[in-house]
Amino acid sequence: MTVLTGDTDKGEINSMCDVLDAKYYCPDWTGNIAKKSPSVEDIAKQYLYYMAYKAFLTHHHVTEVKNYFLMPKEDGEIEDAGFVNLEMLHDSFPDDIGIRKLPAKRLYECYLKNPIEPISLSELG
Repeated sequence: MTVLTGDTDKGEINSMCDVLDAKYYCPDWTGNIAKKSPSVEDIAKQYLYYMAYKAFLTHHHVTEVKNYFLMPKEDGEIEDAGFVNLEMLHDSFPDDIGIRKLPAKRLYECYLKNPIEPISLSELG
C-alpha cells in the first residue's frame, strides 16, 4: 500500500510518500539469528513498489519516501523493530526498509470502530 496525502484533483500532493507492506508474521531474533523475517523476495518486492512509483513521485516533486514492513505484535505501543536491506541494491536505494511492529489489539479496536480510527503514520517513525 502506498500512501500519498493532499488533494490530487487540485494537484496538491505532499512531498512525502510511505510504502507500506503489512505482513501476518512477526520476526523473532535470537542473538544474530532471525526467524520469521522478511525473505529476499519480500525485500526485493518492496524496492520494486518504490520503482513502480518513481516516475509519478518525481513528476509530483515527492522528495521523501519511507518504506516499511508492518508486522503484528500482541499489545503495547508501535515498536521500531529494526530494518532490512539488500546490499546489492544500496546504490539505487540508499534507504533501508524499516520494520514496525503494531499492536494487534489496537488494530482490531481501530478496525471495529465506526468510523474507523486511523493510526497516524507519524507514529511509524
